[in-house]
Amino acid sequence: MTRMSRRVNDCPNVAATLALKRLSGRWKILILRLLLNRPHRYGELKRELADITDKMLTQQLREMEEDNILIKSVIVIEPPKVVQYELTDLGYQARDVVDALTRWGHRL
Repeated sequence: MTRMSRRVNDCPNVAATLALKRLSGRWKILILRLLLNRPHRYGELKRELADITDKMLTQQLREMEEDNILIKSVIVIEPPKVVQYELTDLGYQARDVVDALTRWGHRL
């Protein structure tokens, strides 16, 4: 390990910045909170997040999938296909963060 990579990995500010970058935006924490309970279909997420646009929901889900926070499964049920989203192990590891933010939000 080089001196520079060790410094980046050991720096709490860098680690926090990386975590915030993966969960930044108005919707990602809310999506994560919903998916912590169970997998959701796109339409279910859209209903639960009533103010989100289709474009924004699609973008947020795509980014979370690229960041390995959730996985998208296509389930073929004759005749329609259903798209379902569920958290990866990495996504589930954020439970304590989401719970802490929720508790803190109740105190505001």
